[in-house]
Amino acid sequence: MATPTDIAVFRSSSNSLGLDQLVSALGAMDIVLVEGFHDEPRAKIEVLSDAIAEPLCKTDAHLLAFVTSHAPETPVPSFAPNSIKPLVDLIEKQLMV
Repeated sequence: MATPTDIAVFRSSSNSLGLDQLVSALGAMDIVLVEGFHDEPRAKIEVLSDAIAEPLCKTDAHLLAFVTSHAPETPVPSFAPNSIKPLVDLIEKQLMV
């Protein structure tokens, strides 16, 4: 279970840090989940709401999965919003080597 010292929050501003700087600032971590860095060449999971017609990262080679109630037509696996265990299994298989 995370303690308050295990969680860090960074907000966007005119002098925001880049993703590499943010990850470095966190210290030793097994995994870091961030939002808003879809242009980064990193493993990503795109979460789609019912209001989003077209995914941002559909053709991104770094896309691991979608989380959505309406799976887009793509070879990338899709998980329902409540399918946490299968998504975690995919993350472990793909990233925790």
